[in-house]
Amino acid sequence: MRAGILVFALVLAAAIGLQVVGGLNRGPEPRPPALSTALPTAVGNWAVADQPIAETAEMQKAVGELLNFDDAVFRTYRNGARQFDVYVAYWEPGKMSERLVAGHSPDVCWVAAGWTPVARGEAAGGDPTTTWASAGGQYRVFNDPHGAPRWVVFWHTSGGQLVDYGAGNGVPPWWTIFSDLAHGGLNQRKSQYFVRVSANVPWRELANDAGFRAVMAGVNKLLD
Repeated sequence: MRAGILVFALVLAAAIGLQVVGGLNRGPEPRPPALSTALPTAVGNWAVADQPIAETAEMQKAVGELLNFDDAVFRTYRNGARQFDVYVAYWEPGKMSERLVAGHSPDVCWVAAGWTPVARGEAAGGDPTTTWASAGGQYRVFNDPHGAPRWVVFWHTSGGQLVDYGAGNGVPPWWTIFSDLAHGGLNQRKSQYFVRVSANVPWRELANDAGFRAVMAGVNKLLD
């Protein structure tokens, strides 16, 4: 019991230290262009519409101060019965911790809203038709509360590096605070992106579509 308390205290002290030192070392970072300009608004035969952020399933549980992003876009592309959505959020350095951002992934918020996870893994290993995806994407399949399937790939970057979600429930494990320190040094206050692409059809039905590829080119530039 005492050993557990000691480990917790050390982790807490390390987290506080990282925040303090990171805040002292953080220099100004230029604000990136508006996310609304990063994704195409006209792509072939696809109808394009921007959706209110607060109407997405996960955002209903985490709007305003909980997410605290500096910029976000949620854009829907529809062609007949096929639809895919792109959600991107951006946080300036020091605005949110990686664990707080990760806590609003589909693994957490969609499941809390009644969605059922069906499959998971990294995109490259989860589905060979996701070769359009930037490296390191997290692959998921969910059933919505009505039983309809949804195919998902998402990314979370901090300081231009992918956040390690491990093999757990979609949130980086607590011990990654130490690997974060080893990888990124003392300055842990970095800008972050969370990018999610989801579709109502399997990726194989979109992978070779020119319009879909054009949108994903814009997504991948954000992740480069």
